[in-house]
Amino acid sequence: MTNIDEYLSWLAQQPRQIIITTHHNADADAIGSSIALLRYLQKKGHNALVILPNELPNYLKWIAKQEEYLFFSPETEELCNDYFQKSELIFCVDFSTYSRLNQLENYLKNSPSKVFLIDHHLFPNVKHHFSHWNPDAPASAELIYEFIENLGDILLIDKSIAEGIYAGLLTDTASFKHATTPKTHEIVAKFITLGLDTSTIHEKIYANNTLNKLRFTGFALQHKLNLVEDLKLAYFDISLQNIHDFDINWGDTEGLVDYALSLEGVDIGVVMIEKEDHTKFSFRSANHVVVDVLARQFFNGGGHAHAAGGKLYMNLENAKKYFLEKMKETETIHCISTHKN
Repeated sequence: MTNIDEYLSWLAQQPRQIIITTHHNADADAIGSSIALLRYLQKKGHNALVILPNELPNYLKWIAKQEEYLFFSPETEELCNDYFQKSELIFCVDFSTYSRLNQLENYLKNSPSKVFLIDHHLFPNVKHHFSHWNPDAPASAELIYEFIENLGDILLIDKSIAEGIYAGLLTDTASFKHATTPKTHEIVAKFITLGLDTSTIHEKIYANNTLNKLRFTGFALQHKLNLVEDLKLAYFDISLQNIHDFDINWGDTEGLVDYALSLEGVDIGVVMIEKEDHTKFSFRSANHVVVDVLARQFFNGGGHAHAAGGKLYMNLENAKKYFLEKMKETETIHCISTHKN
């Protein structure tokens, strides 16, 4: 935590107008962290609202009440701008580069508000007055817990706040399979004593599939999964037509990359998904292989050592050709095999 004394002095003077924002296509860590922070700030007497670059996916709508957030659309554009201009403090949660905000990027850049960054991604470039940033944290949700703890307000964490933090911890660690710290499990233990029903949250996130999503997943596994044995690489190439054929939502492709990485002998799993004007990439890796530099250097993205994302402004076929060319280059293999955080 930096400038904590200055922050506390400023915040304690009166109730503040605060907004919390997070990245486009927000996942459970982004939403869970943001809503947990919102509810804490409201307990402290502040007027707070979460503003999102786009709508929540269906599988995460249970986390937030409708009155707790606003998402950008042509209908809400003027209202979103008004909030960014009139807020006194903006929390940027679970992202550290402006481009992750999409339509809200200029709103943040042009806001006169103080900015507080809470994030665990590498190489932040968002200008801020305060921060709680740690790239070794398994999830931004753990940083939200630490933020509240550092302010001496741990007793204000109730079950509703714990739900959001737990959702972030659960998903960003792939159900506690990797990147956890001793504190991660200590936090969960404390939440269970608060009465948190962890199995119900797991079901809400992982057991709410639609028939279209399951049929799409079966199609993708049978027809779109590719294995490149000599590179220890597996990837899905999902076209815009595939998305339309199964009428799935953007959140329905979450978790597909884990199937690629689960193949025996595979160290890199990738999903490429064609959009209207670009192709989106999700990277996962295991063992000694890291993918954040790969995403930043070749795919206009970034992330964590073993989980990253990016995009190419090409259609799927051209993006796939570029991707395979880069994966076969010696410097790329060196990049993904030797970089350390």
